[in-house]
Amino acid sequence: MSKLIRLFLILLLVGCSKKKNTVNRDFIEIDKLISLSQDQKLAKDAKKIYADSVYQKLLKKKTDSLSRSRCFSLANSYFTLYELEKYKKVSELILESSKDENDSINIAKAQLYIGDYYFEKTQNDSAFIFYRNAEKLFSKLKDNKNFAKVILYKAYILLYEKDYLGSETETIKALNLSEDDKIFKYECY
Repeated sequence: MSKLIRLFLILLLVGCSKKKNTVNRDFIEIDKLISLSQDQKLAKDAKKIYADSVYQKLLKKKTDSLSRSRCFSLANSYFTLYELEKYKKVSELILESSKDENDSINIAKAQLYIGDYYFEKTQNDSAFIFYRNAEKLFSKLKDNKNFAKVILYKAYILLYEKDYLGSETETIKALNLSEDDKIFKYECY
């Protein structure tokens, strides 16, 4: 192999390793900020600042499965902080990037999250639509745990809308899928 080709390969490897180290450092920093945004010892305002920092950093990143998983963690932080509009915004970003990548599991999870937003806002018709869409995907993916969870959430909506028979029917479906999860069975009952 000629010296020129060897030099080129060395430069290519060095360049790739530097890029990989930068990506790893970015995610390490984001993970620390996410952890701080969920730290129970900190005041709510401090946790909001950390969560907002994560949001800004993730907006600058290329959307891939690693950043989407961190977006879900960020959404959970916002939900815990009851920052519902930010929760919805992050969930919608996840949904769009997941659709772009044909990432079915994250499309379903994002729709579940958006359904949760609408449920919290007592916009039951919108929540039901997102839950139903998530339900269809979880069913196709054979993800019985999330499938059962979404069915139960739909049952909650039907209960609040005074469709008691529909709520009971959905709850029984969820129970049949619950396997041996005692906590989930308790929620159903």
